[in-house]
Amino acid sequence: MWTDPAAAEGDYRLPVLLAINAGSSSLKFGLFQAPDCSRIARGQIEDLADQARLKVRVGEEAQALDLQCSLTQEQALNRILEWISERRVRIVAAVHRVVHSGGLFDGPVRVDPQIIDQLDAMTPLAPLHQPHNVAALRRLTEMAPELPQVACFDTAFHAHWGPLATHFPLPAEIHDRGFRRYGFHGLSYAYITGQLRQLDPDARRVVVAHLGSGASLCAIANGRSVDCSFGYSPLGGIPMATRSGDLDPGLLIALTRALPGGIDEVERLVSKCGGLAGWSEGDGDMREVLERSDEIARLAVERYCLAIARNIAGMVTTLSGIDALVFTAGVGENAAAVRAQICERLGWAGIRLDSAANDRGERELHDRQSVCRIYRLATDEEQQMAAEAAATLGWDQSN
Repeated sequence: MWTDPAAAEGDYRLPVLLAINAGSSSLKFGLFQAPDCSRIARGQIEDLADQARLKVRVGEEAQALDLQCSLTQEQALNRILEWISERRVRIVAAVHRVVHSGGLFDGPVRVDPQIIDQLDAMTPLAPLHQPHNVAALRRLTEMAPELPQVACFDTAFHAHWGPLATHFPLPAEIHDRGFRRYGFHGLSYAYITGQLRQLDPDARRVVVAHLGSGASLCAIANGRSVDCSFGYSPLGGIPMATRSGDLDPGLLIALTRALPGGIDEVERLVSKCGGLAGWSEGDGDMREVLERSDEIARLAVERYCLAIARNIAGMVTTLSGIDALVFTAGVGENAAAVRAQICERLGWAGIRLDSAANDRGERELHDRQSVCRIYRLATDEEQQMAAEAAATLGWDQSN
């Protein structure tokens, strides 16, 4: 049971939980009322390395402020805390998205300095994400050492996988050293699973397509993950905005030998110049690619959709059938043309969209003749983080 000691002392500012999602180029946050975790605000500081911009939405009111300078992650966090301090709220706890648990944690965990050091040591497992996650944890701990903080992991939803899913086709000694499949986007998949449980409780075999700048697929059986297109790192799996996804190991070996920058140049190539960006010769923004009329853009979208459809078919095999297909995240929720192409590729399996419903962006997208239901659902990783943090801290969310 959660009690508010400050209220007893006469501080009647609204108690809030701060959710932080720290990335390489942005810092996203959410504010949730304690203890019921109803959302109060969402926001982000984007384009940190260039001309940073603060965007906030409180209810139906949206605000934007050009900060006219570049910011470090630490400076961005300070600016967000300044914005919060100007409201009649006080932060009573914080929750952080952390990409990788390194197999040490199978659920959210209350953070202390030792755990922060353990998470920092996992940076080689997710070098594009983990340093920023850990930096936000450290900074807030330095600023408010008594503030309860919780870490929620993108790997946790997949933590119960057995050896069928976790092992690469390599010797066991390699797996035992931590070189194994983990799966990611778990906070999104956990949230969607909860939403679908209410919407379609009979859906036992579900494939979720989280298609954003990062993209992945997850096979879910009876509410539990059984496979994910991500493996060892968030670079693998299906093609993404700028990440290549899975590549032939022989190609990576050849590129490492051929490119003058060696392994560092290969890392930049597959993380910053791959996927839709590589195919379209652009920046990987699906909205811009869909607006173009040239053959390069058309072929890029077709390759992207084919790759995803092919991998969805693999997930259906893992599940031995499918009851529901869910599209979520930026591309999955907003790009009707992408959903249409993917489902057209899956028509042989009886997966059929209602074209009119798809064009209107309705929640239910399946044709009457479809072998499975098809949904368009918004994901909310911050809401999932808030719920997990409240449970970890022992808050009663029933009131």
